[in-house]
Amino acid sequence: MLHRLPTFAWLLLPVISHAQTFTTSGGAIPDDGTAVEFPIAVAGLVPGTIDTVTFGLETVCVTIEHTWISDIQIHIIAPDGTSALLFSGVGGANDFFTFTCINAFAAEAITDGTPPYTGIFRPQGPMGVVNNGQPGDGTWNLRILDTYAFADAGTLISASITFGNMPATYYGITQSDLPIMVINTNGTEIVNDPKTEATMGIIDNGPGNMNQVGDPPNGYNDHIGIEIRGNSSTMFQKRSYGFELWDSTGAELTEPLLGMPSESDWILSASYSDKSLLNNPLTFDLGQRMGRYAPRWRHVEVILNGAYIGVYTLMEKIKRDADRVDIAKLQPQDTIGDDLTGGYIFKID
Repeated sequence: MLHRLPTFAWLLLPVISHAQTFTTSGGAIPDDGTAVEFPIAVAGLVPGTIDTVTFGLETVCVTIEHTWISDIQIHIIAPDGTSALLFSGVGGANDFFTFTCINAFAAEAITDGTPPYTGIFRPQGPMGVVNNGQPGDGTWNLRILDTYAFADAGTLISASITFGNMPATYYGITQSDLPIMVINTNGTEIVNDPKTEATMGIIDNGPGNMNQVGDPPNGYNDHIGIEIRGNSSTMFQKRSYGFELWDSTGAELTEPLLGMPSESDWILSASYSDKSLLNNPLTFDLGQRMGRYAPRWRHVEVILNGAYIGVYTLMEKIKRDADRVDIAKLQPQDTIGDDLTGGYIFKID
């Protein structure tokens, strides 16, 4: 016969936890534009395989002293080389990270917190990509980059990683009716300047056809130079990017993308503040229907270094070009009269 326990009795039952924590002592963070990796030895994990369902990486905690912490960019790198962004560009001058823990299920995003960021925060990147079925034992690395060289110094005081039965997850795709852009930087960080060399493939099987992640690229398949785009928007969890088409030598290419006229300069707009992803495209379409130039665009799925990062708006960068803003280039001798009557491009930041 089954007996129901009184309510208070449930409080006495032990909570089963498989949390296992590993640490590193830290050290100096270089201020010369190079990244440093702090190894964390992991051994004896039970179970030995990490995934996004039953057991995997849960939390990464750091304490950092730095005179300008918004320069700090941190990734966690698994033994198989898979890298996940924890945070970048948060805080300001004379702030610290003090017992700052990153967990995919935290109530508050790191971008919404305030220094010294004591407590638990959601990461900026898809931390769960490391829980990909690999063995958890091995050397993990906390990769720290001071993105503004030769200005400020800092120190990693301590760091830890914790594995448990509430592993970080991430959302991925296998197919979409939108074009799929696959970008690979081969482990190099994307910064706001200079452009990072990468490869890019576009999978676009045409209207009414499904695009599979494993399909061969057929819209573009070559090199690009990519950088972070924006000012205040660089603090958002989903970042915008600007990129230029390159060949294997780094020379500029001019190619059409997804039915848009040939050019070399393009934008991947995150539209993080616009959850509909339609405000800018609607405005562009209205402008075009009124007979004015506005950037052409296409919605695309984006996979960056193996991690799905969402739906973006691939759009033309506004620039002087016969197929974009069709205005003449001023010459040094154009100083008076009709030669100065335009048009002009004005940028308001």
